[in-house]
Amino acid sequence: MKHESAEVSSAAALAWTSLTDREKEFSLSAAAYMCEQASGRLMHLAGVLSALPQLPDANDAGTLDERDLLRRVIGERNLRSSRGGVALPEAAWNVLTCAYLAELEQERLTVKVASLSACVPMTTALRHIALLVNQGLMGRQPYMLDRRVVRLELTENGRALVSNYLQRLARVWGGSGR
Repeated sequence: MKHESAEVSSAAALAWTSLTDREKEFSLSAAAYMCEQASGRLMHLAGVLSALPQLPDANDAGTLDERDLLRRVIGERNLRSSRGGVALPEAAWNVLTCAYLAELEQERLTVKVASLSACVPMTTALRHIALLVNQGLMGRQPYMLDRRVVRLELTENGRALVSNYLQRLARVWGGSGR
């Protein structure tokens, strides 16, 4: 195993030395960009996790009204599916709301980041991104430094859809935002 690892390391070193300075610079800038994106997502996830409300202990009799909680969950799902008669799948909503959050936080959203943020496999994210693009809710923009990377942007319709949903949700939840 150590022998194979040494061979891989020496092959990587040889490959690196065979690159031109321009190729090395591009590789390093692409790696720095990817690290920056990952760091931003991790910071975002840490913030989301720290902002989650603490639910009462389910063993505490009477502290968690499951009926009320279920009514809110059902109401929230009904709000999402009441979009002019066209329901979006759960994964599409996840991608759409991640795009909205990225926009609010002035972050760039890529397909990979959308997949990770929405907690769906890459193939699922791609399928639902295509659905959102076809419905005019999201657009794709190529990334000039790396043509393999596609940036995602909300359209005016996509932005309005999420914004209206959040406003209706705040009314359903009594304006508490929870």
